[in-house]
Amino acid sequence: MRNRLPTKDNLRMHGIIVEESEAVCPFCHQQCETLNHISITCEVVHKLWMECYR
Repeated sequence: MRNRLPTKDNLRMHGIIVEESEAVCPFCHQQCETLNHISITCEVVHKLWMECYR
C-alpha cells in the first residue's frame, strides 16, 4: 500500500498529529492505528468483521 492511507501512524509521521496519544486506534484504544493494526491485529475490528460474516 506504500503507506498512502491516512492512518494515524502516517499522519503522525508527517507531522499532522503531534502527540502519540492522538495516534491511538479509535476502535480498541490500545495500540497505534497502523494499516496492519486496523486490518489484522485489532481485536475490536476483527469481532466486527466476524459479526458481518455471520
